[in-house]
Amino acid sequence: MKHGWGQTLIVFLIAVAMVLIQYAVTDYVGYRVCRERAHHISNATDADVCPAKKWCDAQDEVTKSTASWMQLVNLVYTLPGVVVLGVAGPFSDAFGRKPVLIIASTIQLLSTGVLLVTAIWDLPLYFIVIGYGIAGATGNYVVVLSVLFASAADLSLCTDDAVGALAKEANESDTHADDDQLLNLSNSDDSASAAADAASSARTTLVAFVEGGLYLGAALGAIVFGQLGHFIRSGCSHVIYFAVGAGLYAVALVAVYVVPETLTLGMRRKWPGWRHANLFAALAVLCQSRRLALLTVVFVTQCLTFFGYAAVAQLYTAASFGWGDADWGYFAGINAIASGVGMLLVVPLLQYRLKRGGSSAHTQDIVVLLLTLGFGCAQFSSYAVVPSTAGTAFFGIAGAGFIAAVQPPLIRSLISKQVPPDQLGTVFGAAATVEAVAQLVWPIATLQTYKSTVGTLPSAFYILGAVGSALSFGVVFTTMRKPSEVASPRMSTSIQADVPEERIDARAEEPTTALLGQSET
Repeated sequence: MKHGWGQTLIVFLIAVAMVLIQYAVTDYVGYRVCRERAHHISNATDADVCPAKKWCDAQDEVTKSTASWMQLVNLVYTLPGVVVLGVAGPFSDAFGRKPVLIIASTIQLLSTGVLLVTAIWDLPLYFIVIGYGIAGATGNYVVVLSVLFASAADLSLCTDDAVGALAKEANESDTHADDDQLLNLSNSDDSASAAADAASSARTTLVAFVEGGLYLGAALGAIVFGQLGHFIRSGCSHVIYFAVGAGLYAVALVAVYVVPETLTLGMRRKWPGWRHANLFAALAVLCQSRRLALLTVVFVTQCLTFFGYAAVAQLYTAASFGWGDADWGYFAGINAIASGVGMLLVVPLLQYRLKRGGSSAHTQDIVVLLLTLGFGCAQFSSYAVVPSTAGTAFFGIAGAGFIAAVQPPLIRSLISKQVPPDQLGTVFGAAATVEAVAQLVWPIATLQTYKSTVGTLPSAFYILGAVGSALSFGVVFTTMRKPSEVASPRMSTSIQADVPEERIDARAEEPTTALLGQSET
């Protein structure tokens, strides 16, 4: 668990369940609407409904009604999370990561249980909305994801073997001399610099592991849905979808209990009160410094690019290449797998090669981020110029995602390095809030853009994606090259957890900005 595999496993299981349930709910709602509205059959079995979801003359009516139900479901699932994230981050900074993870994971399991009961007892479709509303009221999966990012960042503060060995020796001897040695080590420029560099490099890798688990889990969730669909078409009930999803959430909850708490008592901050634990206070964290604000702009730009692309790409490929559901499924799967592999393998390998070449952790982050932004710009530009007769080229371009799509963990990691260690939960929650807002708003704008340009330049949204990546490249290149202006996570917080409190208080008046890893801006 020290290396973040526990956090990666949890997010992987939750991603598989989340995507499986998401597709299953859409399929189930369509089936119920088809059965009850189009065919006026209440209390019917699957065999009473037209096979293979051939909706006969009522297809348009069923499609529109299903879309309306899903809009309501997505609203109650996503909108409350924007508010909850402002509280969950500061709460995890004050009381630990596990309490938040346990509460959120339990509610996710309860929500899936409501969906399962709805399918078993054939309850009205409003119970689907209630089930999703329960999950949305606790911030849905985004809360779990943001806290897991903070948990992975916590682990990066405890990666220096020499400091760990010295702390262990001090605890075993329990002498004031060793306490002084620990504090002197924390204030030693060379030791602090080496420890901070190791922690900074480790954080990027750990955050990439967690996000890689998310992408691979999403890909597997789509595959599991497709495979279970064979059973549905053979006459099985939709209950099987929700039963498997509930089982996955249950395993994830067990994993949450097993994985140790990463935020030690010495690393926690006092509860800031509701005045500082809300949506607006969380967003204000992202504006503490100029560098942090610019990184947030880059993060928002990449979020808008991704969500806009996700909203329109399926329509574009269907209109331009005649792709069906199977073609799009294969393409989306390749994208997700390439992204996950890039985050789990490519980021650590590139960092290792740069480290071997003598580069600092900050240089590693910036070089890899610029490389991925450059590949992202090239990828979107390539999508935009593919002719309608060469749709298969999209599959090859998607494979480049193993480098082009790994910006999110790099930017998250850089954002988290601009704040003290006791604000990691808050800043990751704030970033997730921005992401959730982008997911709510931007697909609508992108769809409108596509509708306006479909007759003249249907690939306009790909061009906008390339422009966004190019602008992000320029911002990072021109403003983030000076490592002295980016705060590095320090090891001292975890070290001081092993030092008696009165020994730390005696030095309270000494400068602590560098020790705590605060931004210099």
